[in-house]
Amino acid sequence: MSAITVQKYGWNSDLTSSPVKRVIEKSRQTGSIGDAKNTGHPKTCRSNANIEAVCENVDESPGTSIRHGGQELQISNSSLQRILTVDLRLHAYKVHLTPELKRNDS
Repeated sequence: MSAITVQKYGWNSDLTSSPVKRVIEKSRQTGSIGDAKNTGHPKTCRSNANIEAVCENVDESPGTSIRHGGQELQISNSSLQRILTVDLRLHAYKVHLTPELKRNDS
């Protein structure tokens, strides 16, 4: 081995048959060598029941903050924000009042 190979890949740079066999077997089973989807912790907070509860809560008291709504529903603030914006497509806004222009105003 050359010094550059050792620096770049380390001493164990020889390819063994085990990883190659794993990749070939994975491609035969799934048709792809990419990782499977949904491999992490299941996301249980955005269930249909929680989405319905958030929708009802917003209908009853639309001025409630995310912090207080999360405390009432026992949902984290970030999950409640995600349900509001992604699932219910509700976004915060503030009404800005502007004075009406008269004919004499330039």
